Amino acid sequence: MRAKFMISVGLLLPATALALSFVDQSNDYADAPFNSAESAGVSVLTELGAVGGYADRTFRPNRILNRAEFLKIVLRSHPDAPVSEADAASCFPDIGQWDWFSKYVC
Repeated sequence: MRAKFMISVGLLLPATALALSFVDQSNDYADAPFNSAESAGVSVLTELGAVGGYADRTFRPNRILNRAEFLKIVLRSHPDAPVSEADAASCFPDIGQWDWFSKYVC
């Protein structure tokens, strides 16, 4: 029992240490307000540059992400992820070099 407790504490402490602070940026989106959990997520990801909403200034938090959007969020959320415009030059045959998502997919 004690070993399970120690493992649990060992897993939770790093998560606590990595807590993020943020400035609420959720009101920048036309479809705000969001619930508090969505506002926190939207604000942190906006601050990281991982999300920016759609051209009509909406965020659409209940919309299902496509693979390209998911990859952008994952890669922009990690500061050491190597993402470069040059990555889009040689990619998959169905990905155009000038597609907004090409540097993330490639």
